[in-house]
Amino acid sequence: MVKNNKENNRKKANSRQESVIKTNTFIFPDGSTYEGDYKESENGKIVRSGHGKFVSLSNQSTYEGEWVNDEINGKGKIEYANGNSYEGDWLNNKYNGTGTYRWSDGSYYIGEWLENKMNGPGKYYDKNKEVWIGLFINGKSDSLVNEI
Repeated sequence: MVKNNKENNRKKANSRQESVIKTNTFIFPDGSTYEGDYKESENGKIVRSGHGKFVSLSNQSTYEGEWVNDEINGKGKIEYANGNSYEGDWLNNKYNGTGTYRWSDGSYYIGEWLENKMNGPGKYYDKNKEVWIGLFINGKSDSLVNEI
């Protein structure tokens, strides 16, 4: 990873020690970029931590949001090259918690997620803007009803 010369530092209180959060732009060997907060881990490795924007050339996506120890954790939004997007809660690089997934055809789902799958109560808006409500389990639902 190559970083540019412009760097902003700020200290963030930690329960045991203070870690220095810095802001910079990094260019990866494949041409992908990360612009945002980072820190040095205990073993000296640079890891994304805080808020940042990652543009991946390999899967042609853009993620902007929160990072913890080089993983997507917290709130954030990813946009894919095909026009689909997800905005909401993340845990360990996966959709996890409350979020909205939008498909390029105009349909979208608002609700709960668990490990990248719709899981829990949610609403699905189809491309004709009809609303379907139900309980999703492991990405599927047998109980959707049309909201009138």
